[in-house]
Amino acid sequence: MEGIWVLFLGPLLAGIAVDFSSRDKAPNLKPAFMFGGAYILALTLTHILPGILRRFDNIAIVLGLILAGLLFQFLIDKVTRGAEHGEVSGVKKVSVFTLLFGLCLHSFLEGALLGGMSSDGHGSHDSLLIGILLHKLPAAFALAMVVRNRYEMRWLRYLIVLIFALTAPIGMYLSHDLSASGQEVRFLDGLMAFVTGNLLFVLVELFKSLNFRRWRSVENGMLLLGLAIGLLSEII
Repeated sequence: MEGIWVLFLGPLLAGIAVDFSSRDKAPNLKPAFMFGGAYILALTLTHILPGILRRFDNIAIVLGLILAGLLFQFLIDKVTRGAEHGEVSGVKKVSVFTLLFGLCLHSFLEGALLGGMSSDGHGSHDSLLIGILLHKLPAAFALAMVVRNRYEMRWLRYLIVLIFALTAPIGMYLSHDLSASGQEVRFLDGLMAFVTGNLLFVLVELFKSLNFRRWRSVENGMLLLGLAIGLLSEII
């Protein structure tokens, strides 16, 4: 499984990097979330979603699974207060462990999507790996920042970041193993449609936060850049 160590070490190091950031002024992570989200959106619309539609005879089933994924991510979003798409300021009243649960659940599903693509002939594995990594790095940093603001114990922060970093590789491993065994292929296809719904919800929330009155803002620029690079990665 190519990339599983990158998927683990990237978020882990991003969480540890909080030790080198200022407590007084939190960095603006929204541009990073915007770039990663736009990149994944391009991959989803040009490759993942068309591939899923081709594999199902009944489009209604696919749409139902995608809508179920959207609803499920909506519920997670209520728990995490939008931490998956950069709304770090909204998590002040959320328990750190509740936030960890929601982020880990989303991360596990992303890893499962990547694992299914790596062994079931869906292609674009490397591009999706980069997209998920770009999405998870700022999420790990934001999670570690929230923990640091709540607790002084460094070991606890490292433990929480470690748990978060492990969830996507675990999802990737289980999905890859299930697909490689040749069993439950239809279930795996359904899972990919479900996770696509998760991703689409997060991406819609990112777009809702755009400032359409300031098209020269950094966030909007990163959005366009992410879309462009994502599209080019499918063309080249």
